[in-house]
Amino acid sequence: LFRSATGVADALGSIDKHNPADWIRVINAKWDEAFELYGKSAEKLMAVGLTYSHAKTALGYRHFGKLFGPGRSRTGQDTAEKLIKIVKSPVLTNSANCRNLPPSLNTLYRLSKIEPAVLQKSFDSGRVSPMMSMREAGALAAELDGKTQVETEKDLDYFRKTLGGYLHRKISPIADQELRQDVIAVLIKLLQGMTEPAA
Repeated sequence: LFRSATGVADALGSIDKHNPADWIRVINAKWDEAFELYGKSAEKLMAVGLTYSHAKTALGYRHFGKLFGPGRSRTGQDTAEKLIKIVKSPVLTNSANCRNLPPSLNTLYRLSKIEPAVLQKSFDSGRVSPMMSMREAGALAAELDGKTQVETEKDLDYFRKTLGGYLHRKISPIADQELRQDVIAVLIKLLQGMTEPAA
């Protein structure tokens, strides 16, 4: 597993695992480290995910929800659940793949949805790299699943929701970066649709 797993274990060694306040303190410390290296290294993001995963196991779902809200975890529960899904992937937590992980939460999340054996082949062939964008990960997932790219309306719905959160300052610095990627992707798709010749 990742070197960060050792750091997580060390951080959890002295806390009361049934006390949400202790988890919030450790999680926010891990987030601070992740924010500093966001876009440069995936390892700190994985450490946040591992911490959330341990917290959910220790607290149970009902008490896990107490970690979120004003003055609590740096990000919301939806982001935490994404990270938990990421660290549950045997491929994304394989230390042999560590150096090729994209340092983006939403890119990793899209990769986590790919069947493990198929995803590992994509790592082995070099299709997954630190330079992979969220859009490229989505396209890879769609290709491997035998589907076309996500429908424009679904992209637009996600865009509206994310933009709404941005305007109300309810998203994190990570989501701010991901939002810019989404805006560009949606605008490109809309422009392509507008310029396609009529049938």
